[in-house]
Amino acid sequence: AGIPPQEALPNGILQGINSFGKLGYTGPCPPSGERPHRYVFRVFALNELIPIPHRCNRETLMEKITPYILSTGEIVGSYRRAVQRAG
Repeated sequence: AGIPPQEALPNGILQGINSFGKLGYTGPCPPSGERPHRYVFRVFALNELIPIPHRCNRETLMEKITPYILSTGEIVGSYRRAVQRAG
């Protein structure tokens, strides 16, 4: 969070298209008053550095990296927005 949605970032960092169809990461933001939403964050260890196209989506990313995956990890969390009360 907090990284501006830009095409080119330092150290070769690339940002992909998120589930809202926009460039970059957006943090959890379920609608107010709903049950907690589940968020899954996955990391992949690859056996080599591979070229990834700019602005790719999840499907393209997975297609490109799958042959190079050595190991994976994930963390699952839940989040819900606090109810705002008047006064």
